[in-house]
Amino acid sequence: MPVEIASLPSLRLLPSLLLLLSACGAEETATDDADTSADSSGDGSADSDSTAACITFAGSGETPACTEPATAAPPAAGPARDPACSASSKWVTSIAGTVLDDTGTPVSCAKAQVCVRGGKPSRLTCLRPVTTAQDGTFTIPVGTEVQCMASATLRLFAPGRPLATIYCGVDLAAAEGDITLADTGRLFRLRAPENAPEFCDDSTAQSVSLEGGLTVDVQPSLLSDAAGDLPLLSAAKVDPTAQGLCFLGADAPAMLYAFGPETDVAADGFGFSLPNDLGLTAGATANLYILGGLSTTVGTATVEEGEWHRYGQGTVSADGSRIVADGVNGLPYLSWLGVAP
Repeated sequence: MPVEIASLPSLRLLPSLLLLLSACGAEETATDDADTSADSSGDGSADSDSTAACITFAGSGETPACTEPATAAPPAAGPARDPACSASSKWVTSIAGTVLDDTGTPVSCAKAQVCVRGGKPSRLTCLRPVTTAQDGTFTIPVGTEVQCMASATLRLFAPGRPLATIYCGVDLAAAEGDITLADTGRLFRLRAPENAPEFCDDSTAQSVSLEGGLTVDVQPSLLSDAAGDLPLLSAAKVDPTAQGLCFLGADAPAMLYAFGPETDVAADGFGFSLPNDLGLTAGATANLYILGGLSTTVGTATVEEGEWHRYGQGTVSADGSRIVADGVNGLPYLSWLGVAP
């Protein structure tokens, strides 16, 4: 059954909750279940303890082998189009595909989810995620309430594993009924920080060094759930021309970074800097892009799932070596970051 999203900001805690679930064997939960937010801080610790434990990075090791069964594919429903569905929309009964990692290897026990604009009446609905089989395949059944689609975005992720979540627009122009995607986005491997500062005051930012010369000023209190997100923080520098970056289209940035876990960063976001590989002169500016995910906001604006959004600018340092982004140009969401002249 699809579940309507009444308010996207209410999903802010969701990515952390998904990562705190066991990657395999946990009870599957609808992605917009607001009731689960009450458990977001439940880690077995006693809140009455006046001495807060310091937070350190736990790295991003692999989880045990997957034992969760794949979601069974639904029977073919056929393209029995409702006459009330407008000619500008498509009638879709299921969406199938295969999840691969950045090496082209199938990813079992990953999750595939689709968010739909359409239905009767038209609204935004995110369907319950399904689990991929050993060969990475999946089939997402589409309930009758949202089979009349104006647009759809596919979300691929692997809870608890060092793989970056990715969003891909679904091409609805070619077919109706049971759709099988010829190509989906890929899950790129993330790497643990190169340093491991200890955070004893979650309101104080500390510089964390990540792959590719990227440094991020991490302030745990700006994360939706510091205890859940911070120890898993990881990143990767990704070749913008790599296969499987479905959200970029033809407008690829010059530099690209992936982050995990996917989550919102409050206020002005995390300040960061990275090497000036663009060769820009001191004082010059570079455009910054973010990939919209669940409940992504930049200031007061909402960025749609799968939208590749230019949100701010970075400035080249006085010595010309770094591109610096701080203040309102800080990293607003941990998903994908792009930099272009």
